[in-house]
Amino acid sequence: MPVLILLMFYLALLVRPIPVPFVGGQARAMVLSSLPQNMDLELGATFLNLKDGTALTLRFSPVVLMDNQTGGKVEMEALEVGFSFWRALLGQPGAEITFVAPKLQVVQDLFGPRLAQFELVEGENGAGDIVRVIEGA
Repeated sequence: MPVLILLMFYLALLVRPIPVPFVGGQARAMVLSSLPQNMDLELGATFLNLKDGTALTLRFSPVVLMDNQTGGKVEMEALEVGFSFWRALLGQPGAEITFVAPKLQVVQDLFGPRLAQFELVEGENGAGDIVRVIEGA
């Protein structure tokens, strides 16, 4: 009987992702506890799905990581955290983290690389466009 339930669960995951809304808040709290105080995290909807038909994956979509000190942010279409039991049995790393369509803007100067945010201001009356770098509190 348990094998039949697992088979039905597997077939359901092959067809479409299963929403798991109760996981997002717990995952956010766990990640924020390991980040510096000036960082904030926004996790979108959470789904359980299969990646490549074998790896059980949690998909958070969309995801935004913000640095409140510099104003920088990392945006991505989705963050996938997966685990493949088959790869683990074969002695390979079973965990896999995938960033789907990440977008980040970085400033590099004498202080090293830092997250930033760029803003394009269109010029008026034929003037050139201006790129504003928003960095710092």
